[in-house]
Amino acid sequence: MNPKIPFDLSRIDATFYSDFYNLLKRSSFNEDAVLESVNAEDFDKIHAEALPIYHCMLAENTPLNCLIKLFILNLSVKNGVAKHVFGDLFELLVCIGVLKEGAHHVTSEVDIYPCMGYFFSTDHRLNCNVGSLRVYYLGKDSYALARGIVRNPSENSLDLCAGSGVHGILASSFSKRVICAEINPRALNFINFNIRLNQVTNVIALASDLYLSLPAQKFDLILSNPPFIPDPTFNPYFDSSISGEKILKRIISGLPDFLSVNGLCQIFTLVIHAKEHYAQE
Repeated sequence: MNPKIPFDLSRIDATFYSDFYNLLKRSSFNEDAVLESVNAEDFDKIHAEALPIYHCMLAENTPLNCLIKLFILNLSVKNGVAKHVFGDLFELLVCIGVLKEGAHHVTSEVDIYPCMGYFFSTDHRLNCNVGSLRVYYLGKDSYALARGIVRNPSENSLDLCAGSGVHGILASSFSKRVICAEINPRALNFINFNIRLNQVTNVIALASDLYLSLPAQKFDLILSNPPFIPDPTFNPYFDSSISGEKILKRIISGLPDFLSVNGLCQIFTLVIHAKEHYAQE
């Protein structure tokens, strides 16, 4: 897998995306079914140390169990089981970089998370070796913002620090146009895959350092789940600042130029220095 570009999108046509989406749907690969299958309250409660337990819980080779092993737990399944579950899609999933076929077992190169009727591929949560290019998995903060989006009709919506594009793609259902802005080229590849997988036509992925490359327009809705973990090593996967708030300040300071008069900005983040007044930035 290319560390920057995991998916070869040139090999995929629209039929593949609809077939793969429908397979995930008919296998009941949704939040409730996944969490019930591993007896977890939420996705952040799925822990690596419990993998042997999950493996036993998912011993039956059902399509749902296979999908959970591959796309949530980063476990392998036998070749024959995977080929049975994915059918005609199997070879293409291997070819484009979603699955990896070994001598006896199949593994997944990515995670795929169900979220509110959509599906989002990301880098692995439990095992990932791409460093600062890592595309954030759907964690507690991702789901919190996804579930809390105010779904008012919007002409133009913006997802800043889009990652896998989860919030922008969710906003497509009530927005005429959506931009997912992201600086990480690996993340842009994931966003484009997820746009096609969810078969939305009003979302574009744009390479941009926050607002810098955006068109000169106002947005009725700006969403962001930015990096916020303090990191003195300046790892861009986290925040590139010792406080964890550098990106948050830039998002807030740009709102007067990009948020429409009656627009709404929703951010899920962690504020460490509560005494700072972001409204004055």
